[in-house]
Amino acid sequence: MRKIGIVTDSVANLLPEVAAEKKIKVIPLKITLGSKTYLDGVDLTAGEFYHLLEKSEEIPGVSPPNSGKFLEMFETLREEGYESAICILSSTNISPAYNAA
Repeated sequence: MRKIGIVTDSVANLLPEVAAEKKIKVIPLKITLGSKTYLDGVDLTAGEFYHLLEKSEEIPGVSPPNSGKFLEMFETLREEGYESAICILSSTNISPAYNAA
């Protein structure tokens, strides 16, 4: 049986323990609030984000992973013995991540 990896970005909002249990690779989005940039789900939980948002007068910026991040993930999967990958992302109407993958 072929070993197939599953990749998504942090828009999927998977709990880390679910992603780990199901072996789903999650590539984080970048969230910029004020002068600071965070990796979604890595540097900042959803709760922390909402707390910062309440205190800030600025509108946050969100950047999808670039094509280099997807390439790194696909190379990691190959090194781990995966033969193929299924990449589950938001519609191109919602996020440009699909085009980066």
